Amino acid sequence: GGRTAGGGGIDGSSPSKTPTMPAGLPRPPAGGGRPAEKPVVLRVGPVVVRALGAVSSKPGYHTRRTIYPIGFTSERPYPSYVTPGKQTVYTCEVLRGEAGPVFRLTPADDAGKGVIVAANPTAAWRIAEHRVQAAPAAAAGGAARAAPAPRLCGAAYFGLANPSVIRLLVKASNVEQCAGFLAGRKADLFAAAAEEDAMPSALEPPTPAPTKGLHSGGGGPAQVSSPVAGVGAEKG
Repeated sequence: GGRTAGGGGIDGSSPSKTPTMPAGLPRPPAGGGRPAEKPVVLRVGPVVVRALGAVSSKPGYHTRRTIYPIGFTSERPYPSYVTPGKQTVYTCEVLRGEAGPVFRLTPADDAGKGVIVAANPTAAWRIAEHRVQAAPAAAAGGAARAAPAPRLCGAAYFGLANPSVIRLLVKASNVEQCAGFLAGRKADLFAAAAEEDAMPSALEPPTPAPTKGLHSGGGGPAQVSSPVAGVGAEKG
């Protein structure tokens, strides 16, 4: 069926290539319960990062543009296949496997039986997508079923492709040991972050307009109030 990554064919990979769950791998709680919430490290769009994890220099745990830290955990809403037309929270995890990283998705409304395990993040999210597409149609008046994404990026769904997340990983670890990680990617990220940091905040008060030459409708000088309390005309 479509409930396990080992069924074959659902994400285009053969069953023999599906990673196995090592005996020591942490497993979701029994009975469909959710583990205690971890603190929020970062919010990036719909993704909430709960743990950055630890960067590994071993092959498979990074690409030229993405890092797969062991223990990375995030959450994001996505359509539910248990209750069509509704959304549920999927917990995304990067775990240490027997032959490389293991990418695990746990839907909050099917945590007991619906755990997805795959060898890469895109394969994991393709399985979730296929489950949603295979679920019965939503009841009348429910939300329309979204079409499959033609170019689904699993790393982005995990939050691992977000520049802010990569910047935190780069600053918090010795990524120079990750030979495959593109150094130019880091430079681009820091340049983009610097440009982003230089932008004025929406919370900052606007710069007062010059008063010279401005008149009110009655012919007298216009009264221009300061946007910040306690700041007014200069004392003479």
